[in-house]
Amino acid sequence: MDDLKLKFLDLIHNQRNSQKVPIIDADSPLFLDFNSPAKTSVIKETKSDSQFNKDLCPDTDVLDNIEEIYFREDFSPSRYELEKLDGSLEMEVIENNLHVLQSQLAVVSKKVLHMILENQSLCQKEFNKMQDLQQLLSETLLTCQNARSNLGKGQKSFTTASLGILRNYSRRKIVQDLLRSLNTIKTLLQTEAKLVKLLDEGSFSEAISLLLECQQVALNYKHFQCVAALSGKLQDTLVMAEEQLDVALAKICYEFDSEVYTKLQAAYSQLGKRRIAMDQLHMHYTSAIHSSAFNVIHEFVSLDNLQNCKKPFAQLCQQIGSDKLIACLLKLCQTFWLILRSYNQVVQWHNVNQFCNNDNDFEQNINEQYIKQKLESSLGKLWHDIQSRVSVLITNASVVNLKFDDFLQVLSILHKVAQIGEEFCGSDSAEIQTSIRGQSSHYFRKYHLSRLEELRLFLENEAWNPCPVKPNFNLLHLQEFRNLRNIVQQASVNKSHKRSDSVASTVSSGYFNRFAFKGTPFDDSESDPSQTEEDILLADEKNDGYGTEESDDEDKKYHNSHINSKSRKNVILLTNTTLTVLRHCGRYLQMSRLLRSITTDVLICLKQLFEYYLYAVCKFFTVDLPTLTQCNTLYSVQKISAVLKRIEDNLIRDENSSENASNKVMAPVISPTVDLKDPENLFGLSERIVSVESLIFLADQYNFLRDYISHLISDENDKHSLELFYSQEISLAVEVRKPVYECVARQIIDSKLILNLMSKVNWEVKDVMCQHSQYVDVFFRELQIFVMRLEKINAVIPVSKDVINCLWHSLAEVMAEIFVEGFSNAKKCSNGGRALMQLDFTQLMSKVEVLSSIKSIPKRDYVEAYVKAYYLPETALQSWIQSHPEYSSKQLLALVNCTLYNNKKARQKLVTLIEDMDRR
Repeated sequence: MDDLKLKFLDLIHNQRNSQKVPIIDADSPLFLDFNSPAKTSVIKETKSDSQFNKDLCPDTDVLDNIEEIYFREDFSPSRYELEKLDGSLEMEVIENNLHVLQSQLAVVSKKVLHMILENQSLCQKEFNKMQDLQQLLSETLLTCQNARSNLGKGQKSFTTASLGILRNYSRRKIVQDLLRSLNTIKTLLQTEAKLVKLLDEGSFSEAISLLLECQQVALNYKHFQCVAALSGKLQDTLVMAEEQLDVALAKICYEFDSEVYTKLQAAYSQLGKRRIAMDQLHMHYTSAIHSSAFNVIHEFVSLDNLQNCKKPFAQLCQQIGSDKLIACLLKLCQTFWLILRSYNQVVQWHNVNQFCNNDNDFEQNINEQYIKQKLESSLGKLWHDIQSRVSVLITNASVVNLKFDDFLQVLSILHKVAQIGEEFCGSDSAEIQTSIRGQSSHYFRKYHLSRLEELRLFLENEAWNPCPVKPNFNLLHLQEFRNLRNIVQQASVNKSHKRSDSVASTVSSGYFNRFAFKGTPFDDSESDPSQTEEDILLADEKNDGYGTEESDDEDKKYHNSHINSKSRKNVILLTNTTLTVLRHCGRYLQMSRLLRSITTDVLICLKQLFEYYLYAVCKFFTVDLPTLTQCNTLYSVQKISAVLKRIEDNLIRDENSSENASNKVMAPVISPTVDLKDPENLFGLSERIVSVESLIFLADQYNFLRDYISHLISDENDKHSLELFYSQEISLAVEVRKPVYECVARQIIDSKLILNLMSKVNWEVKDVMCQHSQYVDVFFRELQIFVMRLEKINAVIPVSKDVINCLWHSLAEVMAEIFVEGFSNAKKCSNGGRALMQLDFTQLMSKVEVLSSIKSIPKRDYVEAYVKAYYLPETALQSWIQSHPEYSSKQLLALVNCTLYNNKKARQKLVTLIEDMDRR
């Protein structure tokens, strides 16, 4: 039906568009209603009028003269005509207008009617179609009504209940989703407190996972206004969490915790910031080194200088007094150790733990490589920062004003620092070595000169009484050698070591393993392990094993000859001054071990300590040698005298000399309490024995240190100097026995008395006598008195067999010289007199062999050869004289005069030969 209406309207519209018809209001008198009963009359009148007007004006012109506005749909003709009057109400004008309008209306009506008549058949056809269409629409309407009725019944029967269920289910799902969203939002709001708790508990990985999950959830619910605000809050919480991670990472610099560090690495891995975390960690380590150094220095700066704490680090170090330097250095090194240990443990952690187990994960592999390279490259940087801080402290602090033990402790600390640096990154710590080298050299020279002056005072006040030490005593038992015990023993056992401190390096190495979890290498117990009480004095014969629990196998082997303390022959003779020299040696060697750069100075000073002691012993106890000629003879053909002369030139200061002798010391003077002229005490024999044997013991200890000292030095010139020192001076210690004991031997026997008695003997006897001369008994009595006095001395101090043998050898030489000198005083001598000479000498030597227990008396052939020379013919006597220059010219002349008494020519010839030999 609707389609039919639309088609009808379109038809009317098309007709209207094809022929314009002016619009006239229904109320207008000009409106023609074709359906009214007056239709016909109007049409007829119109026809008549049109016929009337047709002659007057054509219809076409009338239609053309109709104004365009009359054809508009929304046009009101009445209002238009009234407005057109414009206030003019003239009747004529109105009538004219009315006549025109009526004529136009008649033309239009005529035209319309004509058009209707023309299309009436077509309209009837269309009307019939409309009726058919209306019938179809009625049937369609009835069908639709029946369908709707049936659908209503079906909806009521089936669809309404099912759709209700579906609707309720849909609403339930919506409500559940809404409730789930609300719970999620509620959980997000409560997450902040849980995050803070996880961070406080150190569960960094869980906190970061939860935070990232919350951010993802918040992103999904960003359409909620409250969640949008929460997203910003979560971002702030993430920033706070990263700050707490950074704080925890900074704490790792001082105390490494594997569990905490693992959580931190897992958290940074989740954030994708492991490389950034490693860079930040190294910044924390660098900051920790600098801040710790400043904090330690501030702690030890005196209260008066607290206002200067804003000064640079170097100036702050200058404010630290000598009394606080060691404590400050220890605290600084202990703090640095914690940082280094932590960093080393970080490196070890990364070597063991790998966050990337997949070789195909390129990014993770790159991160691992970057972290390892960063850790390795930062080893040297961190160590450089540490040693620069330590060097600044040492350079600016008053190190030279420390006591020696304190200075040695500073060197020990720096030595450990250098060892730690070598273990940490392979560094030689050249900056630390440079900072202490100059101060150490100056300090050591100054200290050594004061020790020489101290040694002079010891020597001048030394009574040369033996110091009662344990039988197995050696220098390793001194407190000053405790730190060197293993090193020296190892050097003496294994001479093939390239460096004698290799044992020390193995003992002191592995600091990061020994102190991995507790303590530091700079703790008191570790920095000074020698603070145990020294026990070297002999207190009880039953307690004969000093330090047996601490001694190792090499120590026992070295002291194998000193085990039996009950045997007085094994008692060590040394003095307090000897112990002082050994203590100085221990201190010097400790300094050399701790600072290898001053080894040359230490070597020179060690030599001077021994040289000064040697010089004092020789000068004190050889001063009563009879003549210079005898002295030179006794000194093994100028060997000892040459050494003493060199020592005197290099070490002894002359008060009368104007040259600068700042590195020299005054010659010592023997103590007035030492009596070297008392015959009852054998002219100070006990003091001489103690002095010489202590010198020999000191030389033995130097020999024991030889291998260690040799490996301390690396310069070839120093090695050559060391070899000369041992070959020329250390080896000379045993030879000092000869001149010292010779002084006693020459004073024991009254040579003037014996020579006087020998001069009274008649050497011109004709028959060989069976009884020796009287002077032999006097001679032997002198020796018996010597033996008795020697036994008294032996009751006070043990006299070794070597000393006794040396004394008897010296006495034998003196006796031989007395015999030869006495025989040479004879003006004439017969064959019987020569036999008497042999008899006297043989008798005395046999008694001396019994008295001294020496089977082979030295210098015996010296006397016998001289006596036998009396029997030589003239030709043989000349060659004998030329081959025996050991006899004096007086003795040779006496031999010639006595032998060639009747042959003046031959005698004169040999006298000339002797004089020529003497002039040479």
